[in-house]
Amino acid sequence: MIKMKVNRMTWASGITAAVTKVANEDGWLIQFMFKANNSTNAITYTMEILDPDDMATVLYSKAAIPENASTLTVSLKVPIKKDFQIKVTPSGDPGGSGGIVDIIMYLELK
Repeated sequence: MIKMKVNRMTWASGITAAVTKVANEDGWLIQFMFKANNSTNAITYTMEILDPDDMATVLYSKAAIPENASTLTVSLKVPIKKDFQIKVTPSGDPGGSGGIVDIIMYLELK
């Protein structure tokens, strides 16, 4: 098992578009920890893992992840392929403080 960090996905005040990062691993997503700052506005986040062969295919999705918390999700076995994408979307404008998300993923490699 390996630990993969996805650091500093950020949103400025007024920005609500998704942020996407690419990861270069092949195997299974076993668990992840999602950390979001306490933004000015009360928002949540949605995290999706997208198939690199077809970005419209969502391999895993978790909605309503709260801000100002560390959310640990365990007991997963989500198949992932090299160059899979991690997409995070805020539920709205984070406000003056902006939004900051860090994700730590634990992967079992093929």
